[in-house]
Formats: sequence, structure tokens, C-alpha cells
Amino acid sequence: MRRAIAATAAACCVGCQVYTPTDLNAWRQGEEVRVNLTDMGMLHAAAQVGPRAASIEGHVADVTDSSIVLHVEDLTRLSGSDEPWNGESVTVARSDVASLETRKTSVVKSILVGGGIIAAVIFGGRAFGGGGDAAGGAGGSTQKPPK
Repeated sequence: MRRAIAATAAACCVGCQVYTPTDLNAWRQGEEVRVNLTDMGMLHAAAQVGPRAASIEGHVADVTDSSIVLHVEDLTRLSGSDEPWNGESVTVARSDVASLETRKTSVVKSILVGGGIIAAVIFGGRAFGGGGDAAGGAGGSTQKPPK
């Protein structure tokens, strides 16, 4: 049971993260976002992030009337490949942004994952002989050990 509780606590700490569409004028400093680039945005961003960058994920560092500065954590190319980054700053012009999504924790998905982990630990433990009585024994056995 302790393992189930520990696994659930770990799942709840991580949670299931989802990106939801957000108004392009809703930039907030420190917020986790995904910026999907326009075709021209891909060309303009190439000098900073390399060719064929389709979307940039990271934290909003600064916002002006004409641009946004991101501390980049992940970059997705047109090919679909993801590249982890280490928080490097990248400036994107607002006119180069096709859409903006914010990262949020999905409570429902997190609860479902946590419940699934608990069920797997409980049923897995019983299937492999981990289930027992309150005293921690094998439970259900009344035989005495041989002398």
C-alpha cells in the first residue's frame, strides 16, 4: 500500500500537462507557452534556432508591443522531431506567431493517471504474492512451519 501511495504522490506532482489555445494578446511573464510559427516566422527564427522550426516551447521572459522573448525548453521542427533546449533566450516577433498555447495541468487526467497507478500497484502486488494481512504476513495460511 505504501508503494501505491508513493506512486500516486509522484504522479500528482508531475501531473498531466496539456496545451490549450490562448489569445495572442494574453502573454504573461513566467508563463509556460508554445508558440506556433507562421511560414515567415520559421524563416525569421532560423537565424536563432536553425531551419524549419515549427513551434517553440518555453517560459515567457519579456513581452513588448512587437515581440516576445522566450527561455526555450523545447523546439519542434517541421519533421516532427523535438529538440530539448536549456533555457536559451529567443526573440520572436508577434507577426511571426501563428498561434499561442499555454501549458496547464489537467486535473482530470492527473486523477485518472493516479488512480490507474494505484490500481496497477494493488493488483500487481496481489498477483505476484504481495498482498497480505495487516501484520505483513502471507495472509490466509493457517499452516504451522515444520519443526
